[in-house]
Amino acid sequence: MEYLAKIIQETRVENKQFWQYDFLDLQTGEEDCFYHREKVNYFPSLPGKLEIWEDNQEQKFYQSFDQEIFKTAEEYQKAEELEASIQLQKELKENVEEIKSNLDEEQIKPTPQLVTRLRKLGITQKILATEVFYVNERTIRNLEKRAKMPNRKLKKRGRKRKIAGYNLSLLKKFVDSSNEEKSAKTQQEIAKEYHDRGLKLHRSTISRTLTREGQVYKKASKQYSELDIEKAKQFIRDKYWLYSYSHCFALDEFGFHLNEASQRVCFRKGCRAKIIQPGEKGCHYTVILCAQNLAEQGEIKVTYKPIKNIIKKKKKKKETEKKGTKAVDLHDFLAGVNFPNNCYILLDNAKIHHAVKSCIKEGRLPIKELAIKKGIMLEYLPSHAPMINPAEFCINFIKGFIRRKRPRTDEEVKTVVSEAMTDLQKKDLTEFFLHCRDILNVKLNYKSGK
Repeated sequence: MEYLAKIIQETRVENKQFWQYDFLDLQTGEEDCFYHREKVNYFPSLPGKLEIWEDNQEQKFYQSFDQEIFKTAEEYQKAEELEASIQLQKELKENVEEIKSNLDEEQIKPTPQLVTRLRKLGITQKILATEVFYVNERTIRNLEKRAKMPNRKLKKRGRKRKIAGYNLSLLKKFVDSSNEEKSAKTQQEIAKEYHDRGLKLHRSTISRTLTREGQVYKKASKQYSELDIEKAKQFIRDKYWLYSYSHCFALDEFGFHLNEASQRVCFRKGCRAKIIQPGEKGCHYTVILCAQNLAEQGEIKVTYKPIKNIIKKKKKKKETEKKGTKAVDLHDFLAGVNFPNNCYILLDNAKIHHAVKSCIKEGRLPIKELAIKKGIMLEYLPSHAPMINPAEFCINFIKGFIRRKRPRTDEEVKTVVSEAMTDLQKKDLTEFFLHCRDILNVKLNYKSGK
């Protein structure tokens, strides 16, 4: 379902699993709400095109909210007029209800016309305020002034905003970094862009506007430009049940150097933070990791195989160079793990996951044949889609653990990796699997049972 809407409020639900967003439909004037697991990135002052879907319990869930649909100022003005008419209807309705309540309570509300007539009869402002309407004298004086200038438009309190309306919609486009072709503009570039359009602004004005709209600069998670988002969503639709299946495993490989150091440090604000670390990266290690979709402890909940890579030196030409994990390492790892029957393994499309010739050359079965022999079903994820692989979240946890501990010898590396795996065993890994399932906001077709 699509709406031309404006989000008016956001609240965290009691169980803290969802955010509830109340929105105003600008075409019908009705208010409704939808739910989302994460915070939605939007400008609160701008309307936009809202896309949501309903589940079988008629709950609405977020799909997308595009606030860059207005190509010209005229298009934005139409949406603004719709919002103004809805607001006017709402105020009229409130006034009618207020008049009804006043009639029920037998209280007379002061109006400019009524106050003017009573003043012509010779009644003083003090008597009208204290004995007739029970309001402040200043209210009576203001009503008399308003009666003399009935068509005067009242100004809003405070300074008029410099960036509002269509100019605010332009600011949303300028700071948007989701476009692959264009990078987000700096505040200086935005000020120049507005200057070319005839609006002179300072950088501080742009900064205040972004702060008011809840926009901050933060470290962003990367997404590959080669990702086919529709393929990834279709995979989730087809394998939705697999992410809650206890005999589902996630497999991936990752690497790190011996002299890893933490990327963040606690330091005084305004002072330059420093991290002491060796100049050389040191030896490179790779780890094959396989995690099971379990909340409690399990026999093979987390299995791994660390591999030390040999670095080729210029003087020793005979020594072979080993880069990352080989197909034979993966074969031996899968062969050594006692997987349960009819289990599934989620893995990406790396070459070693499809290896045939390199395994046969070393006297091993191809990876797919080994999986059939052990009763394992391999489920290959779409390319460039690490966000739907639960093993990636386990890897992030392990890498952070290694950076904090800072191992400097081979023995320390083995100890630290073992400690990281022990800590990972204690975690509820079903949360990682469910997060990967829900991260793309996939809409399921309940009527067809998919």
